[in-house]
Amino acid sequence: MASSPVGASPTVDAATDARIIDLVMSRYKHSANYHQSFYEKAKRFYDLFRGVTSKRHQAWRNNIHVPFALSILESDVSRKVQSTFGAWPVVEFAGYAPEDAPSARRNTILISAQLKDCGSFNKAIDFFTSADIYGTAFARVGWTTKAELERYREPNEVLGGEEIKTREVITFDGPDWEVLDILDCFPQPGIKNIDDMAWFIIRYNLDLDEIERRAYLGVYDDSGVQALKRSPGSGEADRMIAERQGYYRSMQDYEARQGEKFAKPVEIIEYWGLVPNDFAKNEIINRVISVANGQVVLRNREFPFWIKKKPFFSYSPMQDPHYLFGIGKIEPIAKLNMTANKLASQKLDVLELFGSPAFITSAQAGLDKQNLFMQPGRLFASDAPDVSESHIRAISPDLRGVQNIYQEIEQLWRWAQQATGIVEDTVMGGRGQSRETATGFSGRQEGVVNRLMLEVMSAGEGFVEPLTNYMRALNRQFLSLPHTVKILGSSATTNPITGYPLPPEPVEINNADVNMDYRARAIGALHMLSRSARRQDILALTQIVQANPAFIQLVNWAAWLRETIEIFEMNPGELLNAQQTQLGQQIAMQEGEGGMAGMQPTITPESMDLGG
Repeated sequence: MASSPVGASPTVDAATDARIIDLVMSRYKHSANYHQSFYEKAKRFYDLFRGVTSKRHQAWRNNIHVPFALSILESDVSRKVQSTFGAWPVVEFAGYAPEDAPSARRNTILISAQLKDCGSFNKAIDFFTSADIYGTAFARVGWTTKAELERYREPNEVLGGEEIKTREVITFDGPDWEVLDILDCFPQPGIKNIDDMAWFIIRYNLDLDEIERRAYLGVYDDSGVQALKRSPGSGEADRMIAERQGYYRSMQDYEARQGEKFAKPVEIIEYWGLVPNDFAKNEIINRVISVANGQVVLRNREFPFWIKKKPFFSYSPMQDPHYLFGIGKIEPIAKLNMTANKLASQKLDVLELFGSPAFITSAQAGLDKQNLFMQPGRLFASDAPDVSESHIRAISPDLRGVQNIYQEIEQLWRWAQQATGIVEDTVMGGRGQSRETATGFSGRQEGVVNRLMLEVMSAGEGFVEPLTNYMRALNRQFLSLPHTVKILGSSATTNPITGYPLPPEPVEINNADVNMDYRARAIGALHMLSRSARRQDILALTQIVQANPAFIQLVNWAAWLRETIEIFEMNPGELLNAQQTQLGQQIAMQEGEGGMAGMQPTITPESMDLGG
């Protein structure tokens, strides 16, 4: 392994660069070789999801793809995304004491707004789709700052009129996360959880110009970039192609990334984790190391985040008790789907062959065999004195086995539903069983929802909560204070804790808010039930509460009404006015026979504060 020139990195000398490159690249190759079988399966599962086949078929044969995998994935991903990132707020923070409620509420608003600003909903679609296809999805979190120059108009008080000026505007400044390609993730072998791993490696490609821009911002070392420019790259091309050919889904994918005109691609191998003691600089063993083209160290620094955790997360719909790579929705149905594809194609082949059947003729029939093809009303002239079925007849095979193919495909489809938990009538909205009672359907639906709820809860506690806790730690380190954030949804007009109207001012985040210790709680599992089921539940609960006057006095009827309106898919911010609290109490007094008389609250500035 060739070392970079002297002075290529300001943190270590040239002799150490060679050892650092050897450490990173050897562990990278070790992980790649260990997980090779998982990467090969991932490519096959992706082809099945897209209906891609590498086999060659005759032009006259059918090659159709039965969309088992696609329909199951779309139903599963839609539920998970809507349950985890489709509601506001995405997570909730809770304090340890009652006086912590206002600050916890502000953190809830801040993190939910930041998740929305970085496009978490669309990223979650890719994340959960990757998890269902490959069995495991990987994500990375960090802090992103984007600044752009914009023009604006300003009146000229001296000369009159106006003038056009240019200023720098921060277009994005906050925590951000991205979905990683499983083929570009190389975890430490033999460890199931990322937090327990000593190191985690990712691979990505950057243009040389982008690397120079990041060096200007301080992400990479400028001396390392200069060494990269001086290092030869053409001699390593064949070796790099041979190594990466097995990792990309196809050589066309790799060639498309490398063959762009005017592009100067550089492969980055980025190492996050512990290094041996003799590699530690200033005795700090938690380091991030970036190696370009396997030859140059672009950076070798301690973790840039105060939290000192690897900024990577994983999620598997069905976890494997021994491996990080779990089981998705495609793996249990892969063979079922391929068998259904084969059977459906065979039936279509038979229908085409015998829907327009072939004919067998006698050599003495006297027919012109060059023009022997069928069409409506066609007549064939024969030189034989007597034309009968002994001279020409259609081939009529026994098709009873072919008629049962669709029944076999239906059985395969039922097995696929059992394997994935995505049942056609209870999850996909398909046709249910005939003459089934509502109680029977609700029981089957509850069984299916219980199974899927485990996956949503696993996503909440294993991915959403660690992600948002990491984002909150990044806020503590990078967020400019004081920071104002706007509230979205019905929470913008009404405090869900007190039921009082909120002040019109935006929420301001201060030092106390980011420094206090909170933990996120994902609320996605609460949204797993269908709206019709939730409507029935809240109506039944309303009857139970109304039956006891003591219960009536304890309920916040304004919050109750707002929650009911949201379940019926209407906007409570538009339907409820500023007197909603008094209205709720009037209803309570009517139902409770004056049990709450004399308990009208007084709205004060303190009570209008968040969580006041």
